[in-house]
Amino acid sequence: MRNARPPKPGRRRRGLRRLVTAFMLVAGAGWLVRVARRRHVFWAPPASLVRHAGLAVRTTGTHGIPIVLLHGLASSGLVWGHHFEVLGRDHRLIVPDLYGFGDSVTRAPTGFGPEDHVEHVVACLQALGADDEPVVVVGHSMGALIALRLAATHPDRVRAVVGFAAPLYRTPADAAAHIGGIDPLAKMFVLETTTAYRACQWVCEHRTAAGLLSQLLRPDLPGAIARDGVRHTWPSYSESLQRVILAADSRELLERIEAPVHLVAGGADRVCPQKSFDGLDGRHLHREVWPGIDHHVPLLAPKRCVATIRDMIGV
Repeated sequence: MRNARPPKPGRRRRGLRRLVTAFMLVAGAGWLVRVARRRHVFWAPPASLVRHAGLAVRTTGTHGIPIVLLHGLASSGLVWGHHFEVLGRDHRLIVPDLYGFGDSVTRAPTGFGPEDHVEHVVACLQALGADDEPVVVVGHSMGALIALRLAATHPDRVRAVVGFAAPLYRTPADAAAHIGGIDPLAKMFVLETTTAYRACQWVCEHRTAAGLLSQLLRPDLPGAIARDGVRHTWPSYSESLQRVILAADSRELLERIEAPVHLVAGGADRVCPQKSFDGLDGRHLHREVWPGIDHHVPLLAPKRCVATIRDMIGV
């Protein structure tokens, strides 16, 4: 993903044939791997509607401590399904699509670094009038890294942080090794920059077809979530991956965060294994491993996630 450049025009036709062949082979292998690892997912679409407040956002509830749910890379707020809306009964629940993803997709050529994502979330809270008291910010995967940065850089805005499957790697090489080791399809998009660029360009030009193809290739995910997985652009995907995940300094950020932090790792998570907790330090850090859970924590254990979030509200 590093130093990716668009291919030269003269090579596009030949490159397209190679892309189709490689994609079919790799995607087929990835499909078989995902079927073999399929888990029972507890998910149904949320009832709340999307509105726009800088970011596309769903809101539930009008009073109580605000709770913000941030999704991961190549995803959307839809991953926080109807199980999480119970939080809106006693609190103000805010579920945005991060900048450049889902209904917040944009053609902007840059602006998807960690500070950018944080500022978009802050602006969204201000637009909603939800910035009058500190929030409990919850993140899954990349969203957990954004939540940690929000807590470190805006300590007056954050009451507590909950991170599910946070990719807290020691080095960019370690991050690429873990992400690329998930399955052949993931490896292609993380490490093979030219192929990933071309595939992402095709997705942008054929969004509907790409969504249906993504649903076919991701039998381990609910259809709506699989389709949302391609609702981004090459800049939003590649820059977020490179700057937010591969080059993250979240381990150092943890030492600066004054709010309580609760991190959860899935015992079966190959993307963010529990050993990523090794050496972590923070003033008010609590770490927990949930056996048998892989990277898709909000889909596999939503009720347990909700209970964890509620526990942090009173801390």
